[in-house]
Amino acid sequence: MKKILLTILLGLLVNSSFSQVTYFNYLDYSSEWRNYGSSFNGVYSSEEFSTTYFDGDTILSGKVYYKKYMLRNIVDHPYSGTVSNLYLNGPTFLREDSAGIFWGY
Repeated sequence: MKKILLTILLGLLVNSSFSQVTYFNYLDYSSEWRNYGSSFNGVYSSEEFSTTYFDGDTILSGKVYYKKYMLRNIVDHPYSGTVSNLYLNGPTFLREDSAGIFWGY
């Protein structure tokens, strides 16, 4: 009985020591995030549509960062009509390390 238990324990130890976790980076040039938000204060409503995307990269302090841009469209609906404002923010810089942590610059 001891030999069987020892064999099973040794087999589990060897088997678990060779397991590994494969990690795939989340960021690449095809990454695109779309968001929608709305609010109403009792008088008029407001909506915001935003798209965050990546276009190119750069090296900062020896690390490769993706250039991140955000296109925002804010639409207000007051009593007088609809007002739309379009904004482009960026570039800001974002990278992902091998542990899956995001770093901004």
